[in-house]
Amino acid sequence: EQSTASAPFSAIAEVIGRLAIDLSREDMNEKGHDRLRKVVSKIRESDLIGPGRKGNLISRATFTTLAPLLDHADDTTLRGKSEDGSNSTMHHSMNAIKECTHEILSVICETLDYPLVLFLDDLQWGDGASIEMLSFLLSST
Repeated sequence: EQSTASAPFSAIAEVIGRLAIDLSREDMNEKGHDRLRKVVSKIRESDLIGPGRKGNLISRATFTTLAPLLDHADDTTLRGKSEDGSNSTMHHSMNAIKECTHEILSVICETLDYPLVLFLDDLQWGDGASIEMLSFLLSST
């Protein structure tokens, strides 16, 4: 709806959240569990979005719906703290948010046996941050 478009990244937050929920569902088959293990392993290995990394905190703060997926990779002692031990209540640059989003989508795509297709409905109501993010993601390799 148009009323939700005022929130930054509203045009893509729902689709990213659904992707995270689908990847971390409890009722999935063995192939789904294997895919989740691969995604979790890749997240843990990431220098950008791994547990305790600043990018993990940025991803959580920007897309709260990623929490279920990121929680699988996080040690509970690290949640909410950055590498330097500071709390995650900070404002993040657009470049940092774009890089973290690109990383999480790349990690997910690396583990899939098929291309990832994201359907974004009502993009005409998309906010500026979402359009900028999509432009970045579509031009990234």
